[in-house]
Amino acid sequence: MVKGLLTDFSILSYNTNMTKQTLSATTKMEPNGRVIIPASIRQSLGIKPGMTFIVTIKKDQIILEDKMKAWRELQAYFTKAYKGKKSLSQELIEDRRKEAIREGYA
Repeated sequence: MVKGLLTDFSILSYNTNMTKQTLSATTKMEPNGRVIIPASIRQSLGIKPGMTFIVTIKKDQIILEDKMKAWRELQAYFTKAYKGKKSLSQELIEDRRKEAIREGYA
């Protein structure tokens, strides 16, 4: 996760949780709203051209999170939460089949 504190249109610092280190850099917002993430930060986090980010504001911070990484973490969470349990979609299909039998459609 990349975090930046936005003050007067300048990002003051980035905190990288992935590497347990703190890197700092200064950058400015361009007139069209673009902010360039310095090369040292991009290299440290493995940010490549074309990556998609989820942009979140928490209090006075802008948080950029790799969309694919967030998706994988969400999948892992639900995989763990439902491990050994019947899938919700399978449960729904079974309920619909029972309902169809009760109503004389099957």
